[in-house]
Amino acid sequence: MSSEYTVIKAILVLEVRSATGGSTPLRADLRYDSREPYAVALTLHTGRGPVEWLAARELLIDGLHAPAGLGDVRVAPAADPAVTVVELRSPNGRVALEAGTAEIVDFLYRTCEALPRGEESRAFDFDRELAKLTSE
Repeated sequence: MSSEYTVIKAILVLEVRSATGGSTPLRADLRYDSREPYAVALTLHTGRGPVEWLAARELLIDGLHAPAGLGDVRVAPAADPAVTVVELRSPNGRVALEAGTAEIVDFLYRTCEALPRGEESRAFDFDRELAKLTSE
């Protein structure tokens, strides 16, 4: 395993849709670290401080074309192809966020340039992850 790694970042402005049809902009940071090759971190900058969610990179890729996800994070194309919906669920509720599809595609394209799909296992350090689990 090489000690080299890549971090890809993007800043997005998402739209939070209300039940009344209005929307509120929300800054979100996407972060991909090739040392955690299967995951993308999504940090939402809320009025209460940053909140981080993790999603599988493959889930985000799949959700660009068809609804994807069964758990806390779900991604689906909107009726408008320029928009992708990211739904976050927790025991406290759920929120649907609208993101620009082109911005997500650009971010994911850069992650795949850094580490192509299907090659994640070559960048995953199983010994490091096992050490983290056993040290807790």
